[in-house]
Amino acid sequence: MTPEDAERLFEPFHRVRARTHPGGHGLGLTLVRAIAHSHHGTATATPNPDGGLTATITLPRS
Repeated sequence: MTPEDAERLFEPFHRVRARTHPGGHGLGLTLVRAIAHSHHGTATATPNPDGGLTATITLPRS
């Protein structure tokens, strides 16, 4: 994943150039973040040095 892609992961319709799974519309992580925010939480994604990324969703306890 390029640094530019990492910065734009949650941008609507931005697609990372996937080597193994081409396709999609670039809305998945945008929707995840919107849902997390609507529940007063956060969604982050951190690229891993060896490839891929770590996605974290944090929601408050009710």
